[in-house]
Amino acid sequence: NSTTSITIQNPISNVQDVSKKMTKSEILKAASDKLVEDGYVTEDFYSDVMQREEISSTAIGNKTAIPHGKSKNVLKPIVYIIKVNYEIDWGEDNVDIIFLLALNFDNINTTKMFFADLSRFLNSESKIQRIRKSNNEMEIEKSIMSDLHWS
Repeated sequence: NSTTSITIQNPISNVQDVSKKMTKSEILKAASDKLVEDGYVTEDFYSDVMQREEISSTAIGNKTAIPHGKSKNVLKPIVYIIKVNYEIDWGEDNVDIIFLLALNFDNINTTKMFFADLSRFLNSESKIQRIRKSNNEMEIEKSIMSDLHWS
């Protein structure tokens, strides 16, 4: 299917399991810094993400959030998944799973298909529970790669 054509670069070698208590902005800064260091986004990505959060919370229910920055600051698309071992105040909701989206799709249909797949995944209580219960990044990777049909 055409979702496969938007292969997210090693989507899950980019999973972070956070046990140290951090705030929303600290987690997003640390994740953005890692993405800059690994060549996925520009230095301006973090400020974009925080500006977007000021407009309205990216918490979407099921204790998940999908923060994101502008596509102009994305060098290589990636979905960076952060599993937090506690709940973080995310404005309108508390979250413990964060999908930091750094995307720059060229094609509107590809974008729509990606978000349709992601939305189905995020709205599935059983799939989100599998992430919460997983003991390591590899388990999370396997679950998401399988459920979203990412290669």
